[in-house]
Amino acid sequence: MKIKALVLSALMCARLVSAQDPNFHIYLCFGQSNMEGSAPIEEMDHVVNPRFKVMQSLDCDGVSQQEEWRTAVPPLANCNSGLSPADYFGRTMVDNLPDSITVGVINVAVGGCDIRLFDRELYQDYDATHKEPWFTTKIKAYSGNPYQHLITLAKQAQESGVIKGILLHQGETNMGDKKWPKYVARVYDNLIQDLSLSAKSVPLLAGEVVNEDQGGVCAPMNEIIARLPRAISTAHVVSSSDVLALEDSLHFSSDGYRILGARYAMKMLQLQGIESVVVEAGVEGRINSTKELRDLLRTVKGKGILFGHQDTYAYGYTWKNVDGNSDVKRVTGDYPAMYGWELGAIEMGGVQNLDSILFDDIKRYILKVYWQGGVNTISWHPFSVLDRTNSWNTKREVVKHIIPGGKYHQYFKRDLDALADFLNDLKTPEGIKVPFIFRPWHEMDGTWFWWGRTVTSPSEFQELFRFTIDYLKLEKGVDHMLVAYSPDRIVETPEEYLIYYPGDEYVDIIGMDNYHDLSVNGSIDDAIRKLHFVIDIANEKGKISALTESGEYKLPDVTWYMSKLGAVLADSKVSANISYAHVWHNDPTKHFFFAHPSHPSAQYAREFLDKEGIWLLNDLVEFRKGLNNEE
Repeated sequence: MKIKALVLSALMCARLVSAQDPNFHIYLCFGQSNMEGSAPIEEMDHVVNPRFKVMQSLDCDGVSQQEEWRTAVPPLANCNSGLSPADYFGRTMVDNLPDSITVGVINVAVGGCDIRLFDRELYQDYDATHKEPWFTTKIKAYSGNPYQHLITLAKQAQESGVIKGILLHQGETNMGDKKWPKYVARVYDNLIQDLSLSAKSVPLLAGEVVNEDQGGVCAPMNEIIARLPRAISTAHVVSSSDVLALEDSLHFSSDGYRILGARYAMKMLQLQGIESVVVEAGVEGRINSTKELRDLLRTVKGKGILFGHQDTYAYGYTWKNVDGNSDVKRVTGDYPAMYGWELGAIEMGGVQNLDSILFDDIKRYILKVYWQGGVNTISWHPFSVLDRTNSWNTKREVVKHIIPGGKYHQYFKRDLDALADFLNDLKTPEGIKVPFIFRPWHEMDGTWFWWGRTVTSPSEFQELFRFTIDYLKLEKGVDHMLVAYSPDRIVETPEEYLIYYPGDEYVDIIGMDNYHDLSVNGSIDDAIRKLHFVIDIANEKGKISALTESGEYKLPDVTWYMSKLGAVLADSKVSANISYAHVWHNDPTKHFFFAHPSHPSAQYAREFLDKEGIWLLNDLVEFRKGLNNEE
């Protein structure tokens, strides 16, 4: 009988081990209200990489049932909680781990609790710390024992994955209690023992409470939290310095939770020996006005050229709308410094742009760029008000009919109204309008747009450009944009370049779009020569200069990023003057202009973007922070 029992036990263990996926990394989260989540869940928080999972800890109508794994769309702790550090811990982890790794969290947290509520022997002495229903109903939901609830879920999770770490955020209720590290050590030791874990491979990360730099009412507790590694050798403290708080000075704001969660992940990745790329702009790294944006583009001149990529968050080679993804990041480990977005079809009243990206997603992406400290640039290829054909239909003269005095001018104003409504809605929950670069009516010297040279005279174009900017700024209040003027490379001289120029008062950025001269059969000497006169014009007029759009379709020359774009930007005059260079998008159904990981061009794109004078997002954010520290 004993032999039979041992065999049966061994078989059960073997089944358990075989069911575990070593690539499913699980993290246990516990604590009080800041781990539970106390800030609003905003629009940008609803799209989550499907590789980030949460095990539902309580039954919630319309979400999922307890003990089920689901994509970690918040709330993660209970049915009515808000955004928490666990949210952006998991997102940041999957952003920095191989695609083969899935991350799961289990979040059992009770607002207002003493840490000893999670002590398996003492919990009953602390399950009535508060008598009010807001506390007692939470205890009841966890059957009176949150610790055992966490253990039960964790054991269930171990059947499908491997526990890799434990996250704690607690301390407000234990304010000033110098024994707190010992209390935490008891809970941690019990977790390790009850789940048959090894402390060496399952570290504990504990976050500071709201910092004194945010007026944190419990900030002195951070001195006690700092002593935790003395009580637990595998414990590490996550700083809350500069992490924004709500007005109560007890709880972090939504943005604060995003930053704090990313810091938890940065520490965990560091402990796992993984170099993380986590952009934490913070307040000082964000661009909050057109003045700041203009000053930035002037200040980077001669120091670094910002690298931009169109639609980088929306899709890439073989994928679409995967939270945190970007082909630039997949190749280089970092995001671009600039992000391009297209608003063509906004005037039609639809839900998606001409590239099938939802306008709500574009708005969310633009806000994400703002939070991360990047630069947004927006183009607009509208459908003609005459017959609603797209921007590439040049069979009819359009511009003469939509400028002031034209038959369709009032209809065109309605299109601008729709555009302005979207642009004015690019603002944070606090009401900060997100500054951006607007690049309308580009490549007007070409023949492929209905505002191009074959169907539009220079004077008509200038009137179109001027009216567009005046109407948006003066009539509609779109006061958070810089304006770029960007002919195509067809122009050969400074005089030709300025034929369509609308005037200094309408332009902030002097640019050029150039694909042809950088193509396989093009001449980089011509590309450099043309950028030289663009730079001369910009410097003479006190404007910013840029390579506003470029790329090579499907990169048949795998060395293109070094031999073509890299060579142009390495020219001494170009590198000393232009502020940014922007390449076109990677469309999962058609083409790509930036390398993707499986393409042989990836190594050359990586080499190009590793150059000291070419900046990605982290380079830009660190530069901004340095400037603010100097001030």
